Amino acid sequence: RVAVTSTAGRVYLGELGQSSGGCSGLCGSASWRAHELEGWAVAFDPRDSNTLYTGADDAQLKRWDLRAAADGGEPVATATNRRSHGAGVCCVSPSR
Repeated sequence: RVAVTSTAGRVYLGELGQSSGGCSGLCGSASWRAHELEGWAVAFDPRDSNTLYTGADDAQLKRWDLRAAADGGEPVATATNRRSHGAGVCCVSPSR
């Protein structure tokens, strides 16, 4: 599983391998508008593959529940921190 952020504030999820839809290599599985400004950081939770953290130029750190995306919907932001950061969040490093 791979996650990337974009300059438009979107997050894209992808799967490596071959999918039932005929895609091989890196296949896109979901995307959504995660931030109002440029996305800078993304990381999976090392203990829970259904949790993703993102950070962006909008000075927000967000935690996402990816289980909704597995059903064709958009992931749900389960936590947002926008008051602790005086500038954009450019690194996310969850630990075990």
